[in-house]
Amino acid sequence: MESDKKIRARRVSVTSGDLVNLRNHARNHELDPKVTGPYEVLEADERTYLIDQDGLPDRVSGAHVVPAGPVDPAKRPKRHQLAVPDALQPGGSEFVFEQFVDRTWDEEGVLWLLVR
Repeated sequence: MESDKKIRARRVSVTSGDLVNLRNHARNHELDPKVTGPYEVLEADERTYLIDQDGLPDRVSGAHVVPAGPVDPAKRPKRHQLAVPDALQPGGSEFVFEQFVDRTWDEEGVLWLLVR
């Protein structure tokens, strides 16, 4: 099987703490943005990245990541705090949620999740 010489593998050099954009696969019109973001990289391994997407950690493939480039520190997205109930603290009870119904932010920037 011959390789196509016109196609080159593109390796993105991203480390934790960097800002990245994600390719917008939900793009329906040519005027829709090609990427969404920027998101902060929390953890990086060989092929995937753990990013902070709207205050929640999300693991994405490296094929969907585009480096955001330099961003003014004043324009960096602020990191949200996540409220963790006492029952979910280390050594607490374990719960399984069927579905996340809604989410809200309080005045202090803490994320509250409504689950069932």
